[in-house]
Amino acid sequence: MALPHDSNETSYLLPPNNEDWGGQTIPDFVYGQKDLTAEGIQWPRNAPGIPDALPQSPFDAALCSAWKQRVELGLFRYRLRELQTQILPGAVGFVAQLNVERGVQRRPPQTIKSVRQAFDPVQFNFNKIRPGEVLFRLHREPDLPGTLLQEDILVVINVSPLEWGHISEI
Repeated sequence: MALPHDSNETSYLLPPNNEDWGGQTIPDFVYGQKDLTAEGIQWPRNAPGIPDALPQSPFDAALCSAWKQRVELGLFRYRLRELQTQILPGAVGFVAQLNVERGVQRRPPQTIKSVRQAFDPVQFNFNKIRPGEVLFRLHREPDLPGTLLQEDILVVINVSPLEWGHISEI
């Protein structure tokens, strides 16, 4: 979904040269309800789908195109390959996946003994996110009824993804 650089539409893609990322402003994804859902989507319960197989909302399209580019740029700790997937029996239909690369390549989780634990700048914190890991900033349409003033919500890749499109919001 790469857009020409002279397009008036917002591009969520990074410039090809990573030296240009630092001066890049974070694009805004301004959304309303219509941007978050696509009409008639029924998620399959019996088979995991490929992201491109289902119709996408504008949010899904922006997220997937930006996420795919970050994969191509090598910003993740590993490449997601075909994951062994099984839908577990039961009413809920939980999905179990084997992601060996995540177990081997992700940073070791830190031990949290208390929610009052002192901040440790050496451990992971969101200040360590690199510029290319931020996909966009979420903003609600300003004219929506009941819209309150909101702080910035950044959508960032998870560099050790569980699945295609795995993100975090900060």
